Amino acid sequence: MTTTKKCEHPACKCTVAPGKNHCSDTCEDAKKTPELTCQCKHPECIGDIGLKM
Repeated sequence: MTTTKKCEHPACKCTVAPGKNHCSDTCEDAKKTPELTCQCKHPECIGDIGLKM
């Protein structure tokens, strides 16, 4: 059974490949400079501001 794991960037909604912690280099780099929105540009994240008010 395979489980899906979410990208570790808090604002990202993407899932990651087995053995990975981030969906892209953009999300990997964001751990050095925290962002409120995801900038990976994957379909799961486009148009989402990352925060729900």
